[in-house]
Amino acid sequence: MTTTRQRLLDAAERVIRTKGLAAASTREIAREAGCADGTLYNHFADRADLFVAIFLEKLLPDYWDALSKLPYRIGEGTVQAHLEELAQIALAFYYKAAPMRAALFAEPELLERYREALKSQAQNRKQERPAPVLAAYLRAEQRLGRVAAQANPAIAAEAFFGTCASYALRQCFFGEPPNPEADRQFVQELVRSLMEGLSPREPSSD
Repeated sequence: MTTTRQRLLDAAERVIRTKGLAAASTREIAREAGCADGTLYNHFADRADLFVAIFLEKLLPDYWDALSKLPYRIGEGTVQAHLEELAQIALAFYYKAAPMRAALFAEPELLERYREALKSQAQNRKQERPAPVLAAYLRAEQRLGRVAAQANPAIAAEAFFGTCASYALRQCFFGEPPNPEADRQFVQELVRSLMEGLSPREPSSD
């Protein structure tokens, strides 16, 4: 059963995504959720608290969960398969987060509150930024010989997430809805390109 808090979070995300941050007043969010105007303050301290909760409770958990599994996959399966799975989850996050992240820069107070919330979450759950987590995984695979010795895991990780974010932002900017087949092809090409630099080289026969 959907709780009132969850309905408010869902409504706020819809309003921001479809109408923009300026239209996301507490009254409009409550109306979208089918609640009385004052109900929002029974669950959130203020509008900024609600906004941050959308990220922490709706958008980030699957992303963080996928990242947290990487250390347990070292030496298992294939690096390529793990990267493809992570890219799919990252892409889903960036699609949903694109309008929300743009809204952050429209209001400096919201941006600062979000930064502080992320720092608190990182300390409480020992979570890190995505790129360093992926880089650590790639370095571990590098030590096992499953990633090329000459590869730079930190740069590869930044390229991985940066490209996913850029692709999702571009699609959202041009009003293109997520296309499962096109997204799958993008993920495969992204990972294939990265693996060109990450895969160990075959010994030269010369």
